[in-house]
Amino acid sequence: MSTKRLYPALIVVSMALAVLTYAAMIWSNCGSVGAADFLSDLRSFHSATGC
Repeated sequence: MSTKRLYPALIVVSMALAVLTYAAMIWSNCGSVGAADFLSDLRSFHSATGC
């Protein structure tokens, strides 16, 4: 496999892993159930009071 093909794939995998890790951190701290609850917790996670 050439390096020109490897770098974009590596970037995509790294970004996906970062997003999944971030979502798991919010889910484990806030206990989200469902997409709407997760989006609400996403906002409150970044507030001064937290979840």
